[in-house]
Amino acid sequence: MYSGLIEACKKDRVEIHNQLGPGSILTFRCQSNENNLGINQLNFNAAPYIIQFHERVGGGTRWNCHFMYGNETKYVQDIVVYEGTTFFPRCGQLRSWAAKFDGIYMTKKANQPYDKVVRWD
Repeated sequence: MYSGLIEACKKDRVEIHNQLGPGSILTFRCQSNENNLGINQLNFNAAPYIIQFHERVGGGTRWNCHFMYGNETKYVQDIVVYEGTTFFPRCGQLRSWAAKFDGIYMTKKANQPYDKVVRWD
């Protein structure tokens, strides 16, 4: 019964945007408890990198991303970009992340302003 509910559930989505500035490349590595997406790069203002998935039944879905940019990856940050619920999977959740020159920002709603979550180390 649970697998049928998951299949009808709209996938959750994590978006990663590079808004660092012209010529800046965002390097990142994202992984969940089930998937490792390896190292990826985004150019400034490129189409967002998108991760789509269903939360696991019984909870525990978690995505971490390690963000880096600058000469010799001068600026680094490790963030939990998605944390699932404990029992019942949610459907259609959005976590949109934007790397900017002064930190990393996030919003949970499309077309809404981003809030600063953390500064670069």
